[in-house]
Order: sequence, then C-alpha cells, then structure tokens
Amino acid sequence: MPSARRTPAERRANCGSARWGSIVTPRLVLREFTMADIEAYYELESNEENARYQDWLPRTMDQARELVLANIQGSSACPRSTWELVVECAGRMIGRVGAASTQLEHDSSNRTTNHVDLWFSFLPAFHGKGYATEAMEVFIEVLSQGQDADVMELEIECDPRNTGSWKLAQRLGFERHSLTRRAWESKGEWVDSLVYRKVMEGGI
Repeated sequence: MPSARRTPAERRANCGSARWGSIVTPRLVLREFTMADIEAYYELESNEENARYQDWLPRTMDQARELVLANIQGSSACPRSTWELVVECAGRMIGRVGAASTQLEHDSSNRTTNHVDLWFSFLPAFHGKGYATEAMEVFIEVLSQGQDADVMELEIECDPRNTGSWKLAQRLGFERHSLTRRAWESKGEWVDSLVYRKVMEGGI
C-alpha cells in the first residue's frame, strides 16, 4: 500500500473530490469507509465511554449503518469538504478521524484561509498508546497537502472534562484558543466548550 509520501498529482487526486487511497503509518492504516465497516463502527460508537462527552447517546446498529452510508456517499462529493476515515490496526478498526473544511473570506493581504474542524474517536482499549496521535499527525499532513488555500486554520473543540481530547490537541502542537462556559445544553446538562487551534500554510 502507498505511504503518506505522494507526488503532487497523487495528492491532488487524493485530497480533491476523489475517494482517498489508503494511508499507511508504522502501525496503522487510514482508509475510506465501506459497508463492511458497519459492525465495527457500531462497536466504536455504541460505547458509552466514547459517547460521554458528545451530543449524542451511544449509537444503535441502525444509526451506525446510516452513518457509514453517509460517509461513503460524502466521499464522492464534488467538491469535497468533509473527510472521515477508518483507522485500522492489524486489520481491525480501532477508531476514526474526520475533518470538515470551510473557506473563509480573504484577509487584508488577500490570502485565502480554510477553516478545518477536526474530530477523532478511538476504542477505549486503544487509548493511551499513541494511536490517535499517530493517526491524526498523518491525517493532518495529507489533508494540508490538498487544501486549495494559502492558510489552513485547524480547530479541535471539546468538552474541557474530556482531558484525552485536549491533551491530544496539545501533542499535535495546537494552542488553546478559547474557553466558553455553559456553551450549550447537552443531555440535560450545560457544558463548556474548549477550543484549540493551529495555523498552517496550506496549498498543494
């Protein structure tokens, strides 16, 4: 399988409207979803620990099927602005990583900026072993190579009680941007919103 190192033409194909090819790291494979991933996605998203700091309750099998199908359909969008990939270890789905890109207005220097919201979710058994860091590092690298903008503003937002998420943001070189108290109501309680950001030069 190909590694994250690609020619400019390959990067353009990988990061445009086409479905991505597999991305290989020392321990992981990142790839697009297929319908064969429904049960593994359900195992990941029906987990109460993973849903603890999210807006949704643990997913049902029907919801898992709908979300996998939505990911597959979204991967063929043209232009493509949302990416979500399976993260595999030794042939098993252990998590997922995703991004949604929005182009902002030109700044005073007439440079374009893409704002990219990032997310990730991993099975609890694989927490604390560096898998999320490894996956997100290569995901961001390949994503940045395909952004058609001068600047890429990356953002990770989380509930501040979710220490695993904001510590991962710090490991990835993100800086604390804001903390909003009682940002919204989720599952019957008011929750805070912690935002980390990182600015990178974009473009292919």
